[in-house]
Amino acid sequence: MLRGASLLVLIGLLTDVHPSDASWTTLTSLPEASFGAGAASQGGRLYLVGGFTSQINPNVVAWNGTVWQTATPMAQARMTAGAAATQTAVFVFGGLDANGVPSATGDRLDPGAGTWSGVADMPLARASGAAGAIGDSLYVAGGQGDDGQPLSACFRFVPSTNAWSPIASLPTPRTGVAGTVLSGRLWVIGGFDGMPSSVVERFDPRNGSWSSGPSLPEPLWFPAAGVLDGRV
Repeated sequence: MLRGASLLVLIGLLTDVHPSDASWTTLTSLPEASFGAGAASQGGRLYLVGGFTSQINPNVVAWNGTVWQTATPMAQARMTAGAAATQTAVFVFGGLDANGVPSATGDRLDPGAGTWSGVADMPLARASGAAGAIGDSLYVAGGQGDDGQPLSACFRFVPSTNAWSPIASLPTPRTGVAGTVLSGRLWVIGGFDGMPSSVVERFDPRNGSWSSGPSLPEPLWFPAAGVLDGRV
């Protein structure tokens, strides 16, 4: 995740890499260790949503650049959900529910009011996929469905109409991917397609098509990704 001129990496603690000198700085630890949380930045804050601690939870915390603050929890517990933010809201889609089953539900956080509201369900239940915001729309790709198999079906969500529509299928279905947005394209990175993958693919909503990106140096399953200074 991006913060100013540095990249934040979330593990049990928070670390901060400075590209100018390739150094890392340890920041304030998370309130509790978490696995499979979603993350999105909005309004100068980094939101961490759901995840697994001793169980799958609905908890939300926000990093303001100095400390972690507790935010209003989601209506339902989730882990490995897709999270992305527009200029006015944070959206969370799918993930594993409290029973460990892929979910199709979505929620919207109004950061100013500190309240959550439901949005239209995705056409398919999905966990461990990628999500990203481009323009006035949000996109979901990759992940696993109810049968545990990687998904090829991808969708666009328009908040103003609260509606989903299909987009071109992911050429290489994978779960446990990283997702980020660079130059108006959704990047889907690594993941698992029967074995850890080094595949990188990019969706461009301007022409509605996918293209291959540069392969990872080595296969990665459940990687993290962010954009800084024009680089992924």
